[in-house]
Amino acid sequence: MFRRRAIVTLVVMVAVGSLTVAAAEPTPVPTKQITNSIGMKLTLVPSGEFMMGSHESVEQTIKAFAAYEAEAKWLKPEHPEHRVRISQPFHLGTYHVTRGQFRQFVEATRYRTEAEKDGKGGYGYTSANKWEQKPEFTWRNPGFPQTDEHPVVNLSMPHRP
Repeated sequence: MFRRRAIVTLVVMVAVGSLTVAAAEPTPVPTKQITNSIGMKLTLVPSGEFMMGSHESVEQTIKAFAAYEAEAKWLKPEHPEHRVRISQPFHLGTYHVTRGQFRQFVEATRYRTEAEKDGKGGYGYTSANKWEQKPEFTWRNPGFPQTDEHPVVNLSMPHRP
């Protein structure tokens, strides 16, 4: 009898403890995924607010990336930390876009990247192992071996007026 009562008490304590822990954590938003026409999984990003950017100064961030020869102009967009509001929910790729998926998009739309249009190319590692911008560096040739299963690289966001 004592053993049974002890087990029941232990089960109740564990259950109450679990409820306490569960109540302290935020309620997770259910994941809503869809699959597009070329098989990419997209996850719903709900509307809401979050803090974006770095809480460090530009100088502190440059120091942290000193080994990569970071320049202030690359890191300024990360500062200052600021609140961002997503007013409408949207779907975002759950996984990176592969080179093969991007190739399908290019073939279907005849899209050309900035690196292909402006003649300057993208950035890549030269044979001297230097990080440089050259016309031959595009998503098709980033300066290192890739297959269609690798993430697509050397893309940029078009500048808007």
